[in-house]
Amino acid sequence: MYEVTVVQNKPETIHTQFCRKLLYVKKSTNLNAMYGELGRVPMFIQRKIQMIKYWAKVLSHPETTILYKTYTLLKTKVDIGCADNNNWAYQIKLILHRSDCSNIWLLQHTSPFIVNIIKTRILHDHYQLWYTNINNASKLETYCLSKHTFDLKSIWIL
Repeated sequence: MYEVTVVQNKPETIHTQFCRKLLYVKKSTNLNAMYGELGRVPMFIQRKIQMIKYWAKVLSHPETTILYKTYTLLKTKVDIGCADNNNWAYQIKLILHRSDCSNIWLLQHTSPFIVNIIKTRILHDHYQLWYTNINNASKLETYCLSKHTFDLKSIWIL
């Protein structure tokens, strides 16, 4: 009998491995330094942004479509207090809440402008956390002296 090991976050692992190979660094290299050096964000940040974009697309559909009706069922569960992590609408509500956009959840109306604001807040929150993490990591004291922005250094561009 063979045992199958399931990797829970395979895309994130592949992304991290790719970044490590690109920079020729060890597995022990600090992820915040690696992402900062490449100007990349973890895949889960990109997934949050994609979820918000798709949510806006769902809201733009007519209320008579199956997609919109399914979303309404999920949202109703959230509205009555069902905090189910497997509920996609609940995940959207959490993303909006953590981005200080809870009022958008209440309105259930969006536009490209609003989606862009949410995207900017998600990225801004990540950049703040990144900056805090690199400044609090004792191994990155020297790195922090030269790295103040989250971007791809021009020395890496050939």
